[in-house]
Amino acid sequence: MESWPPPARLFTLRNRREMRVTISEHGAALVSWWAPDRYGRMADVLLGYRDDSDYACNTACLGAVVQRSGAAPRLHAPHWRGELDVGGTALRLRPSNLDGIGAGLAELEVRYELDDDGCLSVAYHALADSPALINLSTHACFNLNGGHADVGDHMLQIDADRFLATDAGGALRDLEVSGTPFDFRRPAPIGPRLRWPHEQIGAAGGFDHAYQVGASSSGIVRPVASIHDPGSGRRLQVSTTEGSLHFYSGNRLDGVPGRGAAPYERHAGFCLEAGASRVQRDGARAPGLLLGPGEVYRHTTVYRVSLQP
Repeated sequence: MESWPPPARLFTLRNRREMRVTISEHGAALVSWWAPDRYGRMADVLLGYRDDSDYACNTACLGAVVQRSGAAPRLHAPHWRGELDVGGTALRLRPSNLDGIGAGLAELEVRYELDDDGCLSVAYHALADSPALINLSTHACFNLNGGHADVGDHMLQIDADRFLATDAGGALRDLEVSGTPFDFRRPAPIGPRLRWPHEQIGAAGGFDHAYQVGASSSGIVRPVASIHDPGSGRRLQVSTTEGSLHFYSGNRLDGVPGRGAAPYERHAGFCLEAGASRVQRDGARAPGLLLGPGEVYRHTTVYRVSLQP
């Protein structure tokens, strides 16, 4: 009798700065990222589970490759097959493993590469064999202080003038960030913004919204966001080819089991997930990009962990 969940391998990438990034075949998930603080002390800047087998279920989608539909991420598939090579690790998914979530896709691959500058490149590749709606990202949940406190004092900056609000019926509205708690064009701490009396903050319990950062017409990765933790000195920079950046402030983490004895609490981590602009070919709002048969989807996001100058 086969065991459940099926055995999965872990792949660890290292660089000359003693960083270590571990990826699981369960969900193609980012499991951990060990990085130094300003004093050289190492800590894991990703939230995660105590045991790798937990990633086979992973109802919180921690670290996993997901297909976004509206605000909530949907786990794309629990079981990938990976291989380690000189440049990084590539994980592939057979169409039979998509469980209907990725209907229309013939191939799907995610490749992770870590360089000596602290840049983790995440490259997505998908081929459609029939009409498919796609919006892939990685639900990596960061805490730059290593999980010693929540992320309220993290200083966030996002290069976006507009964000997508959601009404009670789920419809999307394109709004300006000016004059709202969503304005992170200049660095600001997350915590105070969570307490602003704004209907979107109240409805979501915090931030769980897509910012319009403008897709790169040439497919070149460009910076769209930066966040740093004043206590540790660690900084995360996000660059992408995509036109949408979803900021999630950990509103639903309350009670999620983690690596420690106690479960995570609300706002224990944050996500900055780049994805497809939410516009279909006919111009209507949609949770992703519509592919036709034989068309290819490519998307690259680069996370860089370093120290704030």
